[in-house]
Amino acid sequence: MKSAELNHPDAFYTVGFCYEHGLGTVVDKMKTLEWYLKSTKQGGDCIFQYRLGLLSNKLDTSCLLT
Repeated sequence: MKSAELNHPDAFYTVGFCYEHGLGTVVDKMKTLEWYLKSTKQGGDCIFQYRLGLLSNKLDTSCLLT
């Protein structure tokens, strides 16, 4: 989490992955999307964008696009 606080895109993705799979936390798809979106906005790897797209197609993400 310290890396995420320092705005590292890889750390944002890792936090999102933990929320997606319930690793150390409860599964929360909306938090997953929020963290994946942060990673892509910071110039994260294309896999981050891919994972974001997969989840966006499954959930209503209009609230994240503002």
